[in-house]
Amino acid sequence: MNEKEITMGTIKAEQEKQWNRELEKLGRHDLVKRVGSAEKPPAHYDVGIEPVRYITSHGLGFLEGNIVKYITRYRMKGNPVEDLHKARVYIDLLLKNYEV
Repeated sequence: MNEKEITMGTIKAEQEKQWNRELEKLGRHDLVKRVGSAEKPPAHYDVGIEPVRYITSHGLGFLEGNIVKYITRYRMKGNPVEDLHKARVYIDLLLKNYEV
């Protein structure tokens, strides 16, 4: 592997470092080791990048973040329709900011 070759492993490792730096900036050193360290997290957390990490890395607000969260995981939970309705609520709230 040449030094310019990027792998998913190196990308995930860098994301992990960035996430830990953000937690440390918040003064949450206690969470650095615990976040994402469950023995067997629920299946709806196994989505590549965790929604919370995506949301924070893209600077999304509360409404956008909840939309991402529910849309990302709706197929993996017991009642997908419920999560789609939850996403719709947040989309409607977000739309109110742009509609006259």
